[in-house]
Amino acid sequence: MLGWFSRHVWTLHLCLAAVGVVLVASGLVLQAADNQTTESVASPTTSGESASPADAETKAPAPWQDAVRMVAAAVAISLTAFATAFTQCRIGSAGVGALAENPKLFGNILVFLVVPETMVILGFVVAALMLF
Repeated sequence: MLGWFSRHVWTLHLCLAAVGVVLVASGLVLQAADNQTTESVASPTTSGESASPADAETKAPAPWQDAVRMVAAAVAISLTAFATAFTQCRIGSAGVGALAENPKLFGNILVFLVVPETMVILGFVVAALMLF
């Protein structure tokens, strides 16, 4: 196990850096959304009339809960896509070696390459369920 870790340490560091960037970006989005919400509530209307609560809800940006849901959906699909790419990389390289020795294995190798793709489809379904 330690040998696998030492070979893929840069990949793991890049993944952790990407997660950190996503978290920082989501924090900035949340802060911007809070600032816009407080400004829209505090500013008077242009016609001088008081705004009704229904108007404030339709004109206000998405609350921070929506931003968190969007980030969670992005993380769900990006992590499944990364895991699938990593798995297909291993299966594909082994499959090419097996095809070089026995071309009759094409159908089996194709099935082995398609099976991990279902993980991305399930990640997409989870992300869609989070957003809608």
